[in-house]
Amino acid sequence: MEPLVMAIICLISLVGSIIYLKESVVLVDERKHNFLVLDTIIMLGVIIDCIELYLTGAPNEYVELHKLVKSMECALLTVITFLTAKYTSRTAFWNKIQIYAYVLISINFFCNLLTLFVPSLSLIDENNAYQRNFYAVVFTVVLITLTIFMVLGAIHSAKTRQSNNIVFMWFIFGFIMVGVLLRVLYVHTNYDYLVITIAFQLIIYNNINTFMKVEQLTGLLNRSTFEVMVEKIKYTTGVVIIDVNKLKWVNDTLGHKYGDALIRITAEIIKQVYGKYAYCFRIGGDEFCIIMKKKAFEKLLNEEQGRYEVMKNLMSEFEQEFVRRTERRKFLKYGASQGFGIYYSKDDPNSPPEEEYLTLKEVMSKADERMYEEKRLSHAFFDEEQKKELLAKAGG
Repeated sequence: MEPLVMAIICLISLVGSIIYLKESVVLVDERKHNFLVLDTIIMLGVIIDCIELYLTGAPNEYVELHKLVKSMECALLTVITFLTAKYTSRTAFWNKIQIYAYVLISINFFCNLLTLFVPSLSLIDENNAYQRNFYAVVFTVVLITLTIFMVLGAIHSAKTRQSNNIVFMWFIFGFIMVGVLLRVLYVHTNYDYLVITIAFQLIIYNNINTFMKVEQLTGLLNRSTFEVMVEKIKYTTGVVIIDVNKLKWVNDTLGHKYGDALIRITAEIIKQVYGKYAYCFRIGGDEFCIIMKKKAFEKLLNEEQGRYEVMKNLMSEFEQEFVRRTERRKFLKYGASQGFGIYYSKDDPNSPPEEEYLTLKEVMSKADERMYEEKRLSHAFFDEEQKKELLAKAGG
């Protein structure tokens, strides 16, 4: 009766998840489709797991059927883990490790296939009971390794998307690992699909929560998240306001395709230069905001580099990266203007008198003014010959 109850709970939960996914307007279609596929595979796994439990201890004439069902269960568990890792770790990190994941799952499938033809490798003995053997060890190693890949990939992906749910992600995958280890250590404990079902619902929640905070064109945090974050920051930090030069001209002259590319590349450079140290937001059409993270900002400070020097160095690195990329794409020629400020918390003993009582929004306003001053003083104004040159090389 217990397996049937668990199966019903899992299936109801998964059906609810499918309905929720179908109605979601936050996830992009590809990601929604991936999750729906994974949900369906888990549902199939729950049904097969339930059948396998009922076949345990059944009359001996069901031995061959039991072997087939057990083989399918083991295959699906690794497929679910693999696909979860793939769908939640779509970053450069996953590109590096996916070849190892493919090798592991191929080894598992090969050994799994052999269990149907080689009696010594089968997990079901002639008495229709589960047994531990060489394949059980292979399956366990593959499953645990794929789970570790899933954990590392998801954590890396969360950092890339500036998610603050990293502790939550560790909890989810720790929960999965406990379920896997329970199955390994206690042969007759069969809560793995219940654990997977619960964990998968949490993963979906986390992904939707993350995507609600992210601006889709650039992958940076969006304006709504920015407004919430500004109210919460109480520590001393550096702020940078960035505005893309000549975006309207690029849109009107070269087309919105180039304008969008300019926005995306600017965001890439922002993530490259500031991403390790700061929260990065797109707060308007061509405007971005950088707010330094507390620990990262403090780590950059030393006796030789104060707050102003740290911010100036990062801004200089940002400008240099724009120059470097201009060699390949001429429509980046005019770069972006920057302005910065330092917000001092109320309890900071080092705050200068003139800035002691400024709010974070007032500091941002000052940074915005400095950015526009830089824009006015920059070589943003150009003649007709430069326009022609830019148009001729825009596709480069």
